[in-house]
Amino acid sequence: MRETEHTGVSLPAAAFACKGGWSLDTQFTESVGSPYLLAHGLGVPVVDAQTEAALPSAGRWRVWVRTRNWVPGVADPPGRFRVLIDGRPLAPVFGVAPDAWEWVDGGVVETAATRVRVTLRDLTGFDGRCAGVAFMRGDRPPVSAAAWADGETDARRHTFDLVVTGGGIAGTCAALAAARQGLKVALLHDRPVLGGNASQEIRVWCGGEARHPLVREVRNRFMNREIGAALSDRMRMRLVQDETNVTLYGGWRACGVERTPEHDRIAAVTARQTETGEPARFAAPLFVDATGDGWIGYWAGADYRMGREAAAEFGESMAPAEADRMTLGCSLMWTSMAANTEVPFGPLPWAEPAAQGVVATQGEWNWEYGLDRDVIAEGEAIRDHLLRVIYGSFSLAKRDPQHADRVLDFVPFNLGKRESRRLLGDVILTENDVRDRTPFHDAVATGTWSIDLHERAGGADFLTMCRQPLFGRYWIPWRALYSRNVKNLLMAGRCFSATHVGLGSPRVMNTTGQMGVAVGCAAALCLRHALEPQALAADPVRVAELQASIGGEFPGHPDPAQAGWTVIDDADAEQVLFQGNWKQGLHENGDHVGSGFRYAEQGGTDTWAAYTLPVRQAGMHCIRLTWNVYWDGRARAVPVSIRHARGTLRVTVDMRQGSGLWHDLATVALIPGIPAEVRIETEGTDGVVVADAVAIERIGDT
Repeated sequence: MRETEHTGVSLPAAAFACKGGWSLDTQFTESVGSPYLLAHGLGVPVVDAQTEAALPSAGRWRVWVRTRNWVPGVADPPGRFRVLIDGRPLAPVFGVAPDAWEWVDGGVVETAATRVRVTLRDLTGFDGRCAGVAFMRGDRPPVSAAAWADGETDARRHTFDLVVTGGGIAGTCAALAAARQGLKVALLHDRPVLGGNASQEIRVWCGGEARHPLVREVRNRFMNREIGAALSDRMRMRLVQDETNVTLYGGWRACGVERTPEHDRIAAVTARQTETGEPARFAAPLFVDATGDGWIGYWAGADYRMGREAAAEFGESMAPAEADRMTLGCSLMWTSMAANTEVPFGPLPWAEPAAQGVVATQGEWNWEYGLDRDVIAEGEAIRDHLLRVIYGSFSLAKRDPQHADRVLDFVPFNLGKRESRRLLGDVILTENDVRDRTPFHDAVATGTWSIDLHERAGGADFLTMCRQPLFGRYWIPWRALYSRNVKNLLMAGRCFSATHVGLGSPRVMNTTGQMGVAVGCAAALCLRHALEPQALAADPVRVAELQASIGGEFPGHPDPAQAGWTVIDDADAEQVLFQGNWKQGLHENGDHVGSGFRYAEQGGTDTWAAYTLPVRQAGMHCIRLTWNVYWDGRARAVPVSIRHARGTLRVTVDMRQGSGLWHDLATVALIPGIPAEVRIETEGTDGVVVADAVAIERIGDT
């Protein structure tokens, strides 16, 4: 609550003491001017929001309400709500005008006391919105566009080794990776849960190869739209809260940066608490932009791109002939469920035309809009169009008696974004780097997802189709993860340095999580050796140190954790024999050795894979097996036989668990000259059996 420029008091809606059923929407703060409260009740009016206002004196006050009509041009706008002062409604119904965010005159009230109760009362359950309420002595509204930032106070000052802005998968991985390397890290995030698109607020599954153990800890373990995403949120939050080197500023939204006098570095990120508007300043020698929209880089003057490059610029076959501003669109994936009785819904004349004849009770990733709009400046309009589409298509479906008992279950109000600003590094990842699997000397992450580009499917403007050519595992270089002109800015997530086509694959969250691990480890290395990110890239010794810190195999550098291992891949024709009906496998989530794997969909006594083990020295050997998990239904009890110097050992493995990990099968005696073999069998299995790679490691004498 703040005094305004015209002798009055303003109440940011975000700061209401009791929000009731109203949701705090922070995602459009830059375009709206503040966070706001949203009555997202899926057609059922939400519980009142209430707070108290402390007025300078009793008497006559003119009340102003900052709001808008989110569906202009209809007879009964859906976002209607009332404002009550001490239980008495103001005369106007709000949410019916204007079309854009403005202060709306609520009339004059007479107060007998200096403390009054202010109530927001939703009338529809269909996304009415309020950014603030103000009490003014005169006839003019507050000067500022929003009450949230009025009455500036001195910002609290904080200093860290690293400031990470954005608590999605990439940002969370960056913060944890840096913290585990000993850095003191601030993690700024404007939502109550971590995970971004993977969180329960949006519920997108994490695609691509996880590769790093930290990514496996942080990622969402559930598929699109599944309520189980909330469990992953809790695990993710616990990881961050238990890490003593990370200070989480949940509910804080970055709002700008301070630059050094030379304007080539960031001195601090400025942020505000999303409810109170309280300002703070976060200083550090290094910063990570994991905002998705590239806000930190944008405010710092970092070079960036937005839209599609022309095909000729980088020789990309999947790019358009001419450059344009088109990006991948945004989605709201949604579900409905059966109730135990008939539940009315609709008709909704303000929503049904937006559905364009599409009748549905759920929507997946291809409910996507905004490809040809500015997903940053027009984000609210894109989201609102998708809400109308969902409500309209469900209203049409409810006309069918078979859907009489269906109710909307999950409809997010936070946009699932795929692409916006791409901050530029010394390397811009392109289609050809993915297609040709460029072996960057400074590779720090891998991608395996297809180049997944979306386009309008035709017909309804919110339905898309995709092209998904798959090229296997490729490399992401360190030089694409720092800004080429802001010397202490690192990037992780979909705002990293790539072309539009190049981003089509690494934008998925297991891959962006790997980026987070890389920049977190790199930040520690930069501070340890007093290096700037570009200088690290130019030093082969430090690049190798960074790769070792991250762990795993990189071009020209075997995985040090596998020193002493002998790995037999399915592609080693001289050592692996396949009998029966095996197919060559390659899929978007990777988690395989080499260029692919084999799989058998139907088992039997005549379908097996035999790996001959090369034994160079007698001794006890640990036998390991790896496989990947996919959604086509892996087998739960796969028989594996191990032939060794003292006989044959039989074990079973569950191929529904542990994707991409090495699993210890047994420790057995192996002697040169005595046949040794691992055989993966399929008889009696209840799903798909994978044959990828076997590893042996001598661990001692017999």
